[in-house]
Amino acid sequence: MEGEENNISDNIQGDKKVPGDFGKVVEELHNKTPLPTLRTYQGDTAEFIKSKNESVISINTKEREKKREDKIEIDLKMAADQAANHVAPKGDGIKINITIIALSLLLLGGGGLAAYYIYTVLTGEPTPQIIVSNEIIPINNMLTLANSSKENFATEFQNLSYTNGVNLVRVSDANGTMIQTSRNFFNLLAVTPSPTLERTLKDYYFLGAFSDSGTNSLFIILTVNDYGIAFSGMLDWEENMEEDFAFFAKGGNPLNNFVWKDLIVKNKDTRALVNTKGIVKIAYTFLDKNTILITNDLSAIGTISGIFASRDVAR
Repeated sequence: MEGEENNISDNIQGDKKVPGDFGKVVEELHNKTPLPTLRTYQGDTAEFIKSKNESVISINTKEREKKREDKIEIDLKMAADQAANHVAPKGDGIKINITIIALSLLLLGGGGLAAYYIYTVLTGEPTPQIIVSNEIIPINNMLTLANSSKENFATEFQNLSYTNGVNLVRVSDANGTMIQTSRNFFNLLAVTPSPTLERTLKDYYFLGAFSDSGTNSLFIILTVNDYGIAFSGMLDWEENMEEDFAFFAKGGNPLNNFVWKDLIVKNKDTRALVNTKGIVKIAYTFLDKNTILITNDLSAIGTISGIFASRDVAR
């Protein structure tokens, strides 16, 4: 019995090994087949990135580049399809249609205005355009009579190309100097107003013509300081006015039998040099107490006085 127990004990020790021998066995096994480490998701990912030699940033960059390349390819394909089918990009059709309509309306409107302008030019007289001026009356046109002298003034003044309405005539002497005052104008033409009128005469004057369908009424406007002195001076001047205002004379008018008479023209007290046939050579009236109108046509009295009364002059 005791012999059997000893055999059993020896067998157990033979199978179990002693601790010293166990360490050698473990070391031998480790050298032959390394034990794998514990596998996790993070570990697998790190191992994959390491094996591919890439970073997370490079992966994201490549994904964005791939998407951009795919989009470019899709856009190119759409553009090719649109070009093949002649189809405008979505939304551009409305813009193109609006542009075409606007251009069409603009062209139609411009053509209509051009046609109307041509029609009015060819079929009727243009409406006189009022020029803004600080003159004593509003004007429609301004002309310059250059290098004037007593000898050539009358012919050139009467033969100017006047337009419908009020024409202002500026005058320069033989030296090209503009005549700015009434006294300088009278000196240029050797006009001799009465001494009484000259005492109250102001510098401002207006030389011009009112034209209506080719009929020209010549006139001059003088300004004075005192009505009483001016009225007396005009009466004194009547003796020489016919000669002084010869540049107003109308061709074919009789030269004799003219006398000064009082007339009423458009409610204006008027003095006129007329003959027995009622032909007027020269006439004058006071537009107001400081303004004298001298003209060669009675009709100009009413026209100019009406324009003067309705004037809006910026002083």
